[in-house]
Amino acid sequence: MEVNEIIARNIAGLRKKKNWTQQDLADRLNYSDKAVSKWERGLSLPDAVTLYEIANLFGVPVQYLYEEHEYIIDPEQEKKLNRRKNLYLAITICSAIFLVVTIIWIAITYVAKGIGTETPSFFIYLDFGLAGLMSILAVIDCIFYPKNHIRPVVYISVAIWEVVTGLYFLFHGEYFLWIMMGGILLQAFTVIYLLLIRHGKMH
Repeated sequence: MEVNEIIARNIAGLRKKKNWTQQDLADRLNYSDKAVSKWERGLSLPDAVTLYEIANLFGVPVQYLYEEHEYIIDPEQEKKLNRRKNLYLAITICSAIFLVVTIIWIAITYVAKGIGTETPSFFIYLDFGLAGLMSILAVIDCIFYPKNHIRPVVYISVAIWEVVTGLYFLFHGEYFLWIMMGGILLQAFTVIYLLLIRHGKMH
C-alpha cells in the first residue's frame, strides 16, 4: 500500500474513532471539509506541519500516521456520522438552490423589464431554475466523485438546453438562431471536454 493511502486510512480511521465528521476535523485544523475529504481519499496529502497537528490532535506520534493500522468502527457510529454528513450536505444544497433561484428570479425579471416584455411565465422561471439546479449538482458531483466525469457532463448538458429553452421563450422566439448556435457551441465544448478527460489528456 502506498504512503498516501496509508495516511488517508489512518486519518479517516482516527477521525471516525473520535466520532467526528470531516467538518469537525476540518474546523479543528482550520481547513475546509473538502481538504479533509481529499486527504481521506488519498487525492492529496497534508503538509508536514498539518500532519504534526493531526497527530497531536489524535494523541499519536507522527510516525503512527505512516504505519498501517486496523480500525474497528461501530456500525451505529458510522450511521450517525453519515447522517450528520448528509444533513450538512442537504443544508448546503438547499441554501445554494435558494440563492441561485433568487438570483435567477431577479435577473429574469430585470431582463424582462429591460426588453419591454410582460412578466415572464412560471415555465421560464422553471427552465432557468432547473438549469441552476443542474449546475449545482454538477459542482457537487465533481467535489465528491472527482473520478466520475459522465454525470457532471449530463447535468451541464441539461442545464445548457434549459437555458436555451428559457431564453427562447423569454425573447418570444427572437434571436432563435443565435440562441441555438450558443447552445450547440456550449454542448460541443462539453462533449470535447469529456472526450479529453476520458482519453487522459486533461487532469
